Amino acid sequence: MGEIILLLIVVVLAIKGDYTLFYIFGGVFVIAVIVSLFSKGPAPKKTSARPRLRIDHPHYITDDEYECGICGVRFGNPLTACPHCGVRFNGSRTDDDEYDEELDDELDMDEWGE
Repeated sequence: MGEIILLLIVVVLAIKGDYTLFYIFGGVFVIAVIVSLFSKGPAPKKTSARPRLRIDHPHYITDDEYECGICGVRFGNPLTACPHCGVRFNGSRTDDDEYDEELDDELDMDEWGE
């Protein structure tokens, strides 16, 4: 409703021949254009702080495996995105537990064989 009243005031002043309001609106418009030209633009969007890790599982005997840190699905290649849930990884970490277990089992087998 306020826009309509302002529009009517502008029309009435234009009909009467008082162009001061047009100069004010023109000045405000020019200032707005200048400010927009020299502004930095919108602030960049912040990415979520939640890590989206690919967990690397090296193995002593079998092929290495990789796991999605979000949904837990394992896959055989070091991909940049999960083949199951589609999340894009922003880091990785290594979980050596399975490697250590397989190595211990192998060393235990060697001891039994002697």
